[in-house]
Amino acid sequence: MNHQNSFYRSLSTIERQLWVNRILILIILVAIGGHFHDQAWHQNLFLEINHSEILRLAPIDWGLITSLGETFFLIFILLSVITLSPQSIRAIVIAAILGTLLSHGIKNFYDYPRPVAILEAQVTIIGTVLLNKSYVSGHTVTAFVGLGLIMQWLIPFKGQSVIKFLLLVLTCGIALSRIVVGAHWPLDILIGALVGLMAAYIATPIANRLEHVSLNYFLFLLFALVIYSFYYCLFYDHVNTASGTLLGKWIAVIGLLVALVFRKKDWLALIFSSKISQ
Repeated sequence: MNHQNSFYRSLSTIERQLWVNRILILIILVAIGGHFHDQAWHQNLFLEINHSEILRLAPIDWGLITSLGETFFLIFILLSVITLSPQSIRAIVIAAILGTLLSHGIKNFYDYPRPVAILEAQVTIIGTVLLNKSYVSGHTVTAFVGLGLIMQWLIPFKGQSVIKFLLLVLTCGIALSRIVVGAHWPLDILIGALVGLMAAYIATPIANRLEHVSLNYFLFLLFALVIYSFYYCLFYDHVNTASGTLLGKWIAVIGLLVALVFRKKDWLALIFSSKISQ
């Protein structure tokens, strides 16, 4: 038994060291990204993507694609395709909190100007003109938080690898759209993707550590996020006038309703099991 306890203590130490290393690496990458933001090559890369004729001529509504990076769309996708379990619910809530704190923390720390604030008329804008808090891209963080969670908790069925690949393509499309619509620099989406994935993959081991915490707390926070999503979709005064924003909003509203109604047995079983375990 002493050997086993020693092994577990050693494993726990290694595990803690791994997370410390990952966090340090993320901090270093964020710092590097912030340092190179004002480089001429970075601005030129933005303009090449933002002015790309291939992207402009593609039969894609970039306003719709970029709206899929909103929180309400993430909630709709997650509640539709993930395995509903106590640990997946905990992981979703923790990842949402981590992603929000990291995204807004980095934005407020750097407060870097958006492309249009520096390049002005050179930028092709689709939707709202934004001027500050560019670094990092919140839409990209949200999209990659969702991707990371789905990769871990996707409902098992045949053709899973194809679904994951398509979701990866969609997530990268959301990130790319933030440059196409003129809202973010390339480093905003690159570091935003890393931050989102980090939040998603840190959330699951944290959820495992919090098994002793009542699931009711996490269910409350999740349903609060669902209610917020409905409110944001239906009543928030959207400034963004991108052509696809309203369509994306209604897809999310209807999708959320469908996800909640058609999976009501799963939700009831989850809620009922949480009450029994108390």
